[in-house]
Amino acid sequence: MKDLGLNYEKIDACKNDCMVYWGVNEYKTKCETCDEPRWTTPESTPDENDLPLKKSNKDQKVPVKRFWYFPLKPRLQRLFMNSKTAVLMKWHDEERTKDGIMRHPADSPAWQTFDYNNPEFARDSRNIRLGLATDGFNPFKTMNVAHSTWPVILMPYNLPPADCMKKSYFMLSVLIPGPSEPGNNLDVYLQPLIAELKELFEVGVTTYDASSKTNFQMRAALLWTISDFPGLASISGWSTKGEFACPVCYKFNLPYWEKNLVRHNLDVMHIEKNVCDKVLYTLIDSDKSKDNYKARMDLKKMGIRNALHPYSDEFGKEWIPTSSFTLDKSEKERFCKVLKNVKVPDGYAANISRCVHLKPTRIFGLKSHDSHIMMQQLLPLSLRNLLPKSVRSPLIHLSRYFRDLCSKTLQVGDLTRMEKEIALILCQLEKIFPPAF
Repeated sequence: MKDLGLNYEKIDACKNDCMVYWGVNEYKTKCETCDEPRWTTPESTPDENDLPLKKSNKDQKVPVKRFWYFPLKPRLQRLFMNSKTAVLMKWHDEERTKDGIMRHPADSPAWQTFDYNNPEFARDSRNIRLGLATDGFNPFKTMNVAHSTWPVILMPYNLPPADCMKKSYFMLSVLIPGPSEPGNNLDVYLQPLIAELKELFEVGVTTYDASSKTNFQMRAALLWTISDFPGLASISGWSTKGEFACPVCYKFNLPYWEKNLVRHNLDVMHIEKNVCDKVLYTLIDSDKSKDNYKARMDLKKMGIRNALHPYSDEFGKEWIPTSSFTLDKSEKERFCKVLKNVKVPDGYAANISRCVHLKPTRIFGLKSHDSHIMMQQLLPLSLRNLLPKSVRSPLIHLSRYFRDLCSKTLQVGDLTRMEKEIALILCQLEKIFPPAF
C-alpha cells in the first residue's frame, strides 16, 4: 500500500486511553492525566553472539500502547484517479433519479439539509460526503474471548447505491488495538481524523480529476456515524444509559456537526439480531428466554396478569404457569422442522439449518445476517398455524415492519405509516409478553 502512496502512521497512546502522543503532545514522555509513562523497556537476555556495536534491547524504548492512523486525503484523491470512478463520484447529483422516492442517502432530508446549510460545499458535486462506522471485534475468536479491537471505517456516499457499500470502497481510517475497548475515550483516538476532516471541509486538497483531466479543490464532510446502541455512547461521547442518558447529544469538533439533521444512526442489523434472538429464545423457552422466574415475579409485584404469577405446591416447590406465547413440545418440533428444512437460493442466506437442532429442539449460533433473514422472511413462515392468533399476529407484523424498513425504496408516507404501526405493535407485544421482553 505504501507504493501506491497510501501510507499510515503509528501513534503512541496512554495505556489507560487518557491521551495520544500526537499534535501538541507528540514529544511528551508521560500521560498528563494518570502519570503513566509513555514507554517501557523490554526485558531480554543479550545473545552471546551479538556484535559489540549492536544496540541492546534494554536500550530500546517500546511504547506501552500504539494505534494506527491511515491519512484520509490520499485515499480520497485516489477515487478521482480512475476516470470511471471519477464519473461515479458525481452520480449523486448528475445521474440520480429525483422523483421524491428515497433510494440513496442523497434523497434523504439529512443530505438536503446539509446542502442547504453549506451551499458553497454543495456547489461542486465532486465534494465528498462520508459516513463513519465503528464497532469492536475479536480477531482471535475463541483463543482470547476478552479481546476487543476497534476499526473505524469511512464510506463515500457520492457513489451509486450498488457501489458505496462495496468493501472495495471502504476506507480504514483508525485501528485501535485491544485487549480492552476504548469505551467513552474513543474520541481520544479520533483526534487525527477529526483534524483532517476539519481541514478537508475548510480548505480541501488539490486533486486531479481523471474524467475531466483537470485539477480541482476537493473538500469532504462527515454526514453521520453508524453503530450499534452501546457503540453510540462511545462514538458520541455521551452515555446512552443511566440518569443522564441521551442518544441525541453530540461530541465531534467539526464546524458543521451541530447543524447536521441526523448525526448518529443505529445499525438496523444489530437491532434485528437482538430482537430476533429474544423472540426465538422466548418462544422455544430456552435458558436465554426473557420469560423466567424473575420476569414472572415482576408481574406479581406489579399486580398484573395473575394467571402468570408463580405459585407453590403443597410441598413448597415453586411452579411457573404455562404461558400463551411459549411453544409446547409438538409445536417446537414443527417450528424447528420448518427452519431445518428451509431451502433458499445460493447467496441469499447462510446455511441456517446448521443452527437448528431437532432432538433436542434448540436454535443457536445465528449470525447477524442469519437473524436478518430469519426475522424478515422465515419467522412469519414458521409461525403459521402455531400459537394463538393474538400472539402470532403482532410477531408477524413486527417482521413486516423490519422488511418494510429495509426495502430498497422508501417514501415519506411509508415512514409516517410505519412510525404509527410500530407504536401499535409494541403495545400489542406489551399486553402479551413480560415487561423484560
